[in-house]
Amino acid sequence: MADIERAQLIPVSGSNDQPDTHDAIDVQFNPASLKVALSNTLKANPRNGTSQAAQFVDKSSSTLSVELIFDTTVGSDAQGEPASKRIEEGSDVRKLTGQIAEHFMKPVAAGDQLQAPRRCLFQWGAFEFLGLVQSFDETLDFFSPEGRPLRATVSIKLSEDRYQFRSRDIEQAERATPRLTPTGGAAPDADNPAAGSDTPVHEASAAAGQDPRDWRETALYNGIESPRLPAASALAVPPAGAAVTGDAAFRVGVSASVGTGIGGAFASTQTAGSMRAEVKTVATSKPRLSGVGFD
Repeated sequence: MADIERAQLIPVSGSNDQPDTHDAIDVQFNPASLKVALSNTLKANPRNGTSQAAQFVDKSSSTLSVELIFDTTVGSDAQGEPASKRIEEGSDVRKLTGQIAEHFMKPVAAGDQLQAPRRCLFQWGAFEFLGLVQSFDETLDFFSPEGRPLRATVSIKLSEDRYQFRSRDIEQAERATPRLTPTGGAAPDADNPAAGSDTPVHEASAAAGQDPRDWRETALYNGIESPRLPAASALAVPPAGAAVTGDAAFRVGVSASVGTGIGGAFASTQTAGSMRAEVKTVATSKPRLSGVGFD
């Protein structure tokens, strides 16, 4: 059975609307419905003072309205899930909803001036919508005995001053998306620097549906020094055909942040120690890995 894809709120920046998948916010529960509204402002010129010429479009706009539910009455501890995205049972639900307000409603400081908040790409399966978050309405409807809010319903409205009816190729995005494969071990930390896994890299590649002979690419992509005993709780297996480059000078420790870009371009940031890698696809070629460097 295929995993259910969760919707994401992805910040974008720059004139080409480059998605920042590292700061993407996963919804906790997919919405029950999406409401898209397209509108045109029509304008007519008088002719000879008595009749009117044919109307034409003066301006187009589009909006997306969506309602999201967040709940901390039950925590999450999915294997391979980054610690930053885990939900602590009984925690203040506004720690989750506040991320949306912080990312997409708060004006950006630029010196003494305040600029518009970052634009948001709402992405769920084949559906995409890009715009500014025009409104954020939060309703808190369940509390702990101590008065801590545990459940919230957030209604957001995205707006864009142009016509848009976006979609993406899901199959192409899936082919370009690295897969996270649990290794059965724990990532090393300060308390347990020798933690590791008994699942070799080639077996993790096979579990993700890739050729186990591509273990070198998987090890390089994750910054693994010992392919036989990778010190990580999960590995990101790059898509088939990805060309992985980089110097063999990695430090142990892996955390993953995997997401998709827009318009057929997939971007993913993968951190291993101080290594960062980016996957990009070109319309007529297989995914390739580029931009491997060290801080």
